This record gives sequence, C-alpha cells and structure tokens, in this order.
Amino acid sequence: MPVRLTNAVRSIQTGWSNASVNGGTA
Repeated sequence: MPVRLTNAVRSIQTGWSNASVNGGTA
C-alpha cells in the first residue's frame, strides 16, 4: 500500500477518534 494512502487513512481515523472524544461532530 502506498505510504500516502496509508497516511490518509490514518489521518481520517485520527480525525474520527478526535471527533468522538470531542463529542461527536467536528
């Protein structure tokens, strides 16, 4: 898997995790 794609997926997952911690919607 290309590094860029991996980093993009991780960024999305991190964004969702942060949104959940902050109360749902960013």
